[in-house]
Amino acid sequence: MHMFGYYRPPHPGTTASPGAERAQSKADSVEQRLDRALVTMEAMWTLLRERLQLTDEELARRVVEVDESDGILDGKVRRPPKACPHCGKTIPGRFLRCLYCGEVVAPEPFA
Repeated sequence: MHMFGYYRPPHPGTTASPGAERAQSKADSVEQRLDRALVTMEAMWTLLRERLQLTDEELARRVVEVDESDGILDGKVRRPPKACPHCGKTIPGRFLRCLYCGEVVAPEPFA
């Protein structure tokens, strides 16, 4: 820390803390998974385009339709809240386990 409480980056040649190293490792792992997903999507799209004669414009329109399916055009798909099949309480749509009773909730396709 700087004498006024501001963060000061470590000097060159110093090692990062174990927490920073873990965070970097997780970030690297996420980046690798994202790269694999992007390659897979590109391969799937080229197959669909070649075999079904779909166009890039049709894909772009469908992307917008899927994006707008939650009511907001923002590049994200939000999962609506759902009821726990065991206790009936409402939980966030992205959760796979009930916050109240701990029951595992079946994931939605593409969640």
